[in-house]
Amino acid sequence: INTIQVITKQNKINTENNYIFRTIPSIDFVANSLSQYTIKTNPKTRIAMCSDVQAVDNESFRNQFTIALYANKGKFIDDVKCNFSDPDLNPSAVISQAIKAGADSLLLAPHVDRINKAIELAKANQGQLKLLGSPSLYTSQTLEFGKGYVNGMVLAVPWYPGAIPGNSFPSNAAKLWGGSVNWRTATAYDATQAIITGLEKSNSTREGLQKVLSSNWFSVNGATGNIQFLPSGDRVGEGFLVQVKPTTQPGNYQFIPLK
Repeated sequence: INTIQVITKQNKINTENNYIFRTIPSIDFVANSLSQYTIKTNPKTRIAMCSDVQAVDNESFRNQFTIALYANKGKFIDDVKCNFSDPDLNPSAVISQAIKAGADSLLLAPHVDRINKAIELAKANQGQLKLLGSPSLYTSQTLEFGKGYVNGMVLAVPWYPGAIPGNSFPSNAAKLWGGSVNWRTATAYDATQAIITGLEKSNSTREGLQKVLSSNWFSVNGATGNIQFLPSGDRVGEGFLVQVKPTTQPGNYQFIPLK
């Protein structure tokens, strides 16, 4: 029996299953936004990459970033082998190898359970390579433990609280949860909104809901903006860029949007 799945993760899905929808922008668009920014700020950039072969979503981000990098005439340093799921990963050796290979930037795409390893790499880097990050690093853990070592790092994210001017969701969520929320909470909210609206406009069956969500007229406003789906089930939309910067309080850091 087919079931409706509205997914809030950036992972590979069975594209032949028309009962799967995602409330985040396609990982292609998110990765491409970071690639375009990188090439625009430094057309001759040479990027080494660290990803996680056991995390399908971050491997997918790495692959899409590589494709976008080549499309934007960037240079990927393939000589650097860096896998976050490797128990013998040596951060200092990776940084030395990347610099020796001629890299000027380092992309970090860890699984959320191995963010600590990305922070260890940032510490070993000591500001030598420009740091870039996947959406998995958009978390308070990165700021709390990375501190000055991740200062200046640019991340591609599906959403951030100030992404949509006048949107009441961030403030309402902060009141409810006692603090700011990230894109995971926002896209989960959007998944719920999409299902609720879809059921209201259908005959309340799985088949009816699928038909409504996949129609070209379906649209609903959510926490991350207008929700519409492509025929593939992917969300219509693009990613955003944020950068780690110091706050007014010494020793504290925050994510701020890059315009």
